[in-house]
Amino acid sequence: MVTRVTYVVGITVRTTAACPHMRGAILDTTSGLLVRTFQHRANAGQDVDQLHEIAQDLESELAAQAVSALVIWEAGFNRAAGLTAPVKNRLRAEGVCVAVARDVIETVAVLDVNALAHALGRPSKTVVDAGEALTQGVFGEAATAALAAATL
Repeated sequence: MVTRVTYVVGITVRTTAACPHMRGAILDTTSGLLVRTFQHRANAGQDVDQLHEIAQDLESELAAQAVSALVIWEAGFNRAAGLTAPVKNRLRAEGVCVAVARDVIETVAVLDVNALAHALGRPSKTVVDAGEALTQGVFGEAATAALAAATL
């Protein structure tokens, strides 16, 4: 008998020192276990070069296994802080990740904390606890996004 393993991916994109920083978590939906995590931070330089780097990094991560769904945890936006250059670059990087993912995966979603909470049946204030139960440290949000991808 052959057992088919299905993987889902959750990612977050943040800005660190004005450079897009992507973190991801890959979940085996058959076992419910976290397979691995990854992170890539674009090098300093022109925005378009940073976005290309993030695209290449995500493309490589997705090529490592067959993925059935991917969720990007949409970062919040503070209107009072304004649409600064780092915020614009993060938003662009999230868009690049959607494009790269849709090239190889049919089921791709960008969900904010409230949509993630709804998908996981949890209050938004505790939604990240689900992902943190699977992993340590900075990968809790990515793991939570992966759990949400498993519900799509």
